[in-house]
Amino acid sequence: NRVIVIDVSLSMAAEDVGTSRLDAAKAIAKRIIAAHTGRVGLVVFENGADVVSPLTNDGDAVAALVDSLQPGEVSLPGTDAAAGLGAALKLLDADPRQRGDVVVISDGEDQVGRAADAVAKLRARGVAVSTIAVGTTRGATIPKSDGGGPLRDDTGQIVTTAAHPDALEVIAQQTGGRFFDNPFGEHALDALAASEGGALRKKNVEIPIDRYQWPLGAAFAL
Repeated sequence: NRVIVIDVSLSMAAEDVGTSRLDAAKAIAKRIIAAHTGRVGLVVFENGADVVSPLTNDGDAVAALVDSLQPGEVSLPGTDAAAGLGAALKLLDADPRQRGDVVVISDGEDQVGRAADAVAKLRARGVAVSTIAVGTTRGATIPKSDGGGPLRDDTGQIVTTAAHPDALEVIAQQTGGRFFDNPFGEHALDALAASEGGALRKKNVEIPIDRYQWPLGAAFAL
């Protein structure tokens, strides 16, 4: 079992990776889903978490749900990584006999600071958390969804957001997972796809070989 946890906080709307961080995260998530052979679930988080899909073998359905995600999906402004990790652990605990892992895709911002407690629970359960950082450390503005310019705080100042890959790397190290920083290359996620808890998906294709000439030749001979 594998649970994919995607950060949908407003900072994921920043466009510092050639597109929005969330669009990049969605593309990464769909690559992971396509490569995974077991069941997969989907969790999104801001200052709270929602289970978008329970564990299922229908990867195409989960990928379609990933496509529909938008910044602010949970309607709880802020970022609490612990909420997403906790929801993922509950999904895995529903099937305790099956080995499972978690994949978090985020810019690493965490405004609540409860991640350490969630990581301790995951480590005690033996669940590896692989983390994928999306975004740059130099910072970027956050465009409004209505196109009305960059997001501003209560004082009227333009809000900037910077990625924090170091925070995500710590989570991976403490749980025995893998860390990836903006893995946009074609094979950048091969190690994750082939890691414990997931293997590269293989598809057997039958190729028909025409042998009609044999009975036709016998017919001519007769």
